[in-house]
Amino acid sequence: VRASYDNPLESFNINVLGTVNLLDALRNQDTMKSFICITTDKVYENNDQNVSFKETDNLGGSDPYSASKACSELVVNSYRNSFYKNLYVSLSTVRAGNVIGGGDWSKDRLIPDFVKAWQTDSEFVIRNPNSIRPWQHVLEPLNAYVELAEKTWGKSALEGSYNIGPDSRDEISVQKVIELGCSDLDGWNRISFQTSFDQKKEAETLRLNSEKAKQLFGYMPLFNVATAIQLTINWYREYYSGTDALSLCENDIENFSTLKGKLRND
Repeated sequence: VRASYDNPLESFNINVLGTVNLLDALRNQDTMKSFICITTDKVYENNDQNVSFKETDNLGGSDPYSASKACSELVVNSYRNSFYKNLYVSLSTVRAGNVIGGGDWSKDRLIPDFVKAWQTDSEFVIRNPNSIRPWQHVLEPLNAYVELAEKTWGKSALEGSYNIGPDSRDEISVQKVIELGCSDLDGWNRISFQTSFDQKKEAETLRLNSEKAKQLFGYMPLFNVATAIQLTINWYREYYSGTDALSLCENDIENFSTLKGKLRND
């Protein structure tokens, strides 16, 4: 979101024209049966009314990132109705919550910035401690995308938009996320709060309703937010202790798959 304020043209170029280029390149491929476009949970018109957004709610976005992602949703819908309707191809968009997980070093992201501060033992400044987000481990939506692609394969009746988010109890504040993260780092706690006014506005509250995905293909979050944070912090702890990133990722995937199989069998 914040980067889009600095370079709005790039955000619209990539998110809108990038989607157009991909869909246009694919529309003459007769082997494609399922298309999943990953947008964001920020595509909704969010007036900070503390509602849990459903797929039928209005699209919007005041910042360039959110607006460009909402435009991407419109592009998919346009191509669906204009070119793919009679081709037995399903076109769907997915709107995931705020993902966390090991291996993320992106700029202006909560956990990566927190980990960088911990590693350098420097002060970690929290911009919006009271903001609430639908936090989830990255493997949750990735798994859901694959299952949705399988479920909608060649079934245009099932295409559409789907929220992929955590249970409502795991929609917690930024400050609570960091408190849990500090706990997983044995109490490391060099935290401060930004007091200056920031012109780069972000929504205060964001919640997702994922009932549609649960009903269609049995989507079920496997990790609660505390477990997701613990897995994430442990990934970085092990990485900085010398374990290679690939092994850590493979271990996370294996544990996720094992838990998923156990719950399905139960």
